[in-house]
Amino acid sequence: MQLKKNALLSPYTTFYIGGPSRYLIFGQDVGELIEAVEFAKDKNLPLLIFGGGSNLLVSDSGFDGVAIRLENIGMDIVNETDEEVQLSVDSGEVWDDVVRFACEEKWWGIENLSHIPGFSGAFSVQNVGAYGQEASGVVVSVEVYDLQDNVIKTLNYDELKFGYRKSIFNTTEKNRYVILSTTLRLQKNGEPNLSYGDLADRFKNLTPTIQEIRDAIIEIRNQKFPFPSEPTKGNSGSFFRGPILSDKDFELMQIKLSETLGHDSLEKLEKMKSRLKVSQGYKTPTAFLIENCVGKELVVGGAKINPNQPAIILNYSGQATSTEVLSLYKQVSSAVFEQTGVRLEIEPELIGFTKGELAEYGVS
Repeated sequence: MQLKKNALLSPYTTFYIGGPSRYLIFGQDVGELIEAVEFAKDKNLPLLIFGGGSNLLVSDSGFDGVAIRLENIGMDIVNETDEEVQLSVDSGEVWDDVVRFACEEKWWGIENLSHIPGFSGAFSVQNVGAYGQEASGVVVSVEVYDLQDNVIKTLNYDELKFGYRKSIFNTTEKNRYVILSTTLRLQKNGEPNLSYGDLADRFKNLTPTIQEIRDAIIEIRNQKFPFPSEPTKGNSGSFFRGPILSDKDFELMQIKLSETLGHDSLEKLEKMKSRLKVSQGYKTPTAFLIENCVGKELVVGGAKINPNQPAIILNYSGQATSTEVLSLYKQVSSAVFEQTGVRLEIEPELIGFTKGELAEYGVS
């Protein structure tokens, strides 16, 4: 078990922002994870368990506790037929490496989820989704370490309670389980999912291979925001999260938009409406609202709105602070709420902030 004292967390997040953790431990396997958890209990310190750091914003003051970076790696076929393969993926595997491997093997189901930063352990937490595919479409089960009962167990699909960008891991059982591995069901004879507009346009009247879809997704994502491979490209993916709107709430948003932004914006929104429909209602058109309410050029210190996808905040200077990011969030969310009545929330986990600090930036 490798342990560091007062180690900066910023290099271990895709935002490249954040102060030191009192202790930072690197867990290479389940045994080291359990040892690190016991260490935190003995020290009576709060615990942060993370992987690729792709959904975190860490305070400039850091984290006064024990941070554990789970780095277990491995992929194994646990079941295979002529039609499908079930692949167990350890949580420390880089997610895009898993997608690349599946595409090389011509196993369908996650090719549209190419080029998403982070480790595989995060896949089920938010029911990660993009370009017409999501975790709930391929996850069979998740092996976890139960911090409450101190046992390893397997949670089957029905127990995960997937919803739009959520599961038990970020709702009812948040902070209870550490995801050790995830079993995926992938298809050997799959068909291209071209439901997303950019893909449909690109492959009109064509039947792309799985590798062609992956290449297209990578190109599309790179056009919209930088892959966080270095500090000046730092981001946590979508920073702003809008609620699922009921029919009535969506209509009220349209009325308010017409009053504040005019008829043209209302027409654009109406054209988007069918793509926003989900089983529970309508997804908030977050990027559209930000672009129309505050524009795409807003900057606070070293943080700025991503002009190609305004739902993302960039650490464009490579030296942005967490307070600059939250100041930018406050400006954007306040303007959107004032003009549309929709309150945007923060997508990434906020680590190391006091309640007073969060209240200052309008975070409940």
